[in-house]
This record gives sequence, C-alpha cells and structure tokens, in this order.
Amino acid sequence: DAQAALQVHNLRESKPKLFFSRFFNKAYYALAGGEEAIKNSCTNISEQITLVADGIEIPLPPDSQGIIFLNIDSYTGGVPMWSNGQKPRRRKARTKSEGNILHSGSKSFPRNDSIEDLTEYEAPKELSFEEKVASLTACDNPSSCQDGLLDVVSVRGAFHLGQIRVGLSSADLLCQCREATVTLKKRVAVQIDGEPWRQAQ
Repeated sequence: DAQAALQVHNLRESKPKLFFSRFFNKAYYALAGGEEAIKNSCTNISEQITLVADGIEIPLPPDSQGIIFLNIDSYTGGVPMWSNGQKPRRRKARTKSEGNILHSGSKSFPRNDSIEDLTEYEAPKELSFEEKVASLTACDNPSSCQDGLLDVVSVRGAFHLGQIRVGLSSADLLCQCREATVTLKKRVAVQIDGEPWRQAQ
C-alpha cells in the first residue's frame, strides 16, 4: 500500500490537474494498487527488513510484503486489522544482543500495565527470555489507543489488503510492543498516515 500511495503521490505532484474529484482520486489509488498487486514489488521483504520489538527480534512470515504499526484498530478506511487478525503461528524469535533462538508457544503471560496489577507486597517479577517472547507474540490483548502498545501486523501485498478490506482474509498478527526498531537493508516505500516516501536503507 505504501508503494501504491507513493505512485499516486508522485502523480499528484507532477500532474495536479488530474486530481479534481474524489472519484478520480480513488480510481488512481485503485489503478496503482492493481498494478502493485501484479508486480508484487515487495516480495522477499522478510529478508530485507529486521523488526526488533522490545529488544527481541520478531521474524516476519516468509510471504510478508509489508508490516503495519497500529495505535488504533482501524486501517484502510475503518477495517479492524487487529481484532480480526490471525494469531501468529509457532515461529522462532531471538534477542538482538544474545542471539538466542527459541520457539514461542501459545502460552501468554499477563502484562503489568498499572500499579493495580501488583499486590501491595509483591515486587514485579523479572520475566525470562522465553516469557518475554511469549508475552510479545501472544497477541491476546485487545487493540487500544490508551495502553501504550503498538499493534504490529503483517500483510501479503496489495491483493491481500483488498481481501482484508472486503472481509475475505485477515492480517497476520505479529506482536504488541512498547518500542520497535525497524532496520531496512534496501530502499523501500513507507508511509505514515497516508504520507508516503521512499526510505533509504
């Protein structure tokens, strides 16, 4: 979607007279999205992008063509990406510093998001590496703009986004985290709130 948005943005910058109605604006996006669905210019992006969430590297699905960071459960005009998403399959994760590799299971560990979650005399428990991975990738918490968490999902291209838009498919849930670092190994199109650009590695 970032690549399609960038194409439309470049067209708008070079030929602003073409953008005179809402209908034609949407038509340009549909054409750019259709072209991107055929080209699949973001294949193998899982090998070109590294995602580290709360200090732990989260592997991207091999068929991923984009990752989306959400603060609310709404995307592409109101589609609930997180609540309708597919929970992660069993996959490996490793810390950036330690290089540990393990399988994250389905067991989830509660987050201590407020002081009320702790008893009066109980000190916060230090989570093990396995517990941190399980907590990050459990994807059990609902999406909320007030919990201080980013909801991270993966999509399989422009055609997949179209399927999600009409309810025929769902995004792949990756994790919920407080901090994320994305490392790009090549130039890729990115967007924030509909403002696209091509980001250098």
